[in-house]
Amino acid sequence: MTKTMKSCVLVLFFVSSCGGTPEVPREQYTPDKSDWSTFYDKAVSGEDAKNTDHSPDGVHWIDRNEWLPWDGNVISPLDYSKSELKNMICPGSTVRGLYELFD
Repeated sequence: MTKTMKSCVLVLFFVSSCGGTPEVPREQYTPDKSDWSTFYDKAVSGEDAKNTDHSPDGVHWIDRNEWLPWDGNVISPLDYSKSELKNMICPGSTVRGLYELFD
């Protein structure tokens, strides 16, 4: 047996005897299906009966003029304080530019 063959045999013996970590059987976790039957009803009933849908126009307590557009310019968080940045992105009860996503 050559030196190379002896090395290969030793490596194979070592690998086969170590066995590594045992394979742990895994269970697939699939959560229960959510109940979405009340999703629409909750937005337009009870105290929120004035809401008509999930769009910005459907929220009765936010006036159309409060939905400010975003001009597309990048707003760097390094240039503003936390409160200034918050007010630039979320003026009042809205998020700047969100209304246009529903047009």
